[in-house]
Amino acid sequence: MSKSKKIKKISNPGASSGGKTSMGKIASKKIMFTKPEAAQSTPEPHIATPNNVVIPTIKTTEITTDGAATTPKIVAKSVDENSSILNPTTAMPTAEEPKATTASATTQTPTQTTPATPIIMSKTNTPPKNVDVSTLPEPDDAVVQSAVITKANRNSNGYISTFLNGIITENPTFVLLLGMCPTLATTTSVTNGIGMGLSAAVVLIMSNLLISLVRKIVPDKIRIAAYIVIIAGCVSVIDMLLKAYLPELSKSLGIFIPLIVVNCIIFARAESFASKNSITRSLLDGIGMGLGFTLALVIVASVREILGNGTWLGFHLFSNPAIMFILPPGGFIVLGVVLAIINYVKGRVTTHV
Repeated sequence: MSKSKKIKKISNPGASSGGKTSMGKIASKKIMFTKPEAAQSTPEPHIATPNNVVIPTIKTTEITTDGAATTPKIVAKSVDENSSILNPTTAMPTAEEPKATTASATTQTPTQTTPATPIIMSKTNTPPKNVDVSTLPEPDDAVVQSAVITKANRNSNGYISTFLNGIITENPTFVLLLGMCPTLATTTSVTNGIGMGLSAAVVLIMSNLLISLVRKIVPDKIRIAAYIVIIAGCVSVIDMLLKAYLPELSKSLGIFIPLIVVNCIIFARAESFASKNSITRSLLDGIGMGLGFTLALVIVASVREILGNGTWLGFHLFSNPAIMFILPPGGFIVLGVVLAIINYVKGRVTTHV
């Protein structure tokens, strides 16, 4: 009997203390602890009972800015008897998902960019600040027309200067001293000078025109060979035309017509101007240079024919001329004197201007 009583006492340890044991005290405090678990774990199910219920909390994890998870914190909450969790008619609270504080986790709403306002550049190429285009006055028709006229005048002045450049400013014979061989060899008469000058002018015009047309097609490494082919074709056409329609002039000029192929004037304008400019400017440059070369030949030939033969274009002027002037030495003398006079006049004009 004693043993059975002892077992009874052990099986009911709270009998002597009125049913209130230490475990009862712990339950009456209603304190809940959460165990450390991984981040964003699912909450345990909630049981809505009226008395002595332990409600688990949502387990959260602190996330640093670099995205690394630290040790989870233990959160303790005390449940009130009057809270809605104990009322079965009240909706259960929903768990909130942990919010990440990292820059990659947060989503940013893209901002709408407004179209840029057109910028009106000033004369100093400095864009003005805060320019409202809608408030700017519309350009006057007179201003637009004046700008168009100014541009047209500038282009016309450029064309005129290109044309006059070969006649006065950069005359191939008197300024650049190019083409000395035909100048000295074919200026024994004005007829020969005109024929040689016009032949070279036609070749110059045709070659400038064709070279300007193909300047963007011909590779840079073979441009000289291409120029030779173009110029040789033009010279061949002129030579055949002279032999067909002006045989006497062709015989008088002889080998100097085919030698136009290697004339320095033709190559100089092809390389320095026609290969770098438009068709219109190249055409005007060829006309100006051709007329300048023809004018120089006519001046030198006139002096030599008058002094050396006593005639001018077949008209008899006087007798007993100085034959030396129609010979090669006379050509050098006349050319030197003409160049001296031109330089003297140019110097005087420059001084007065």
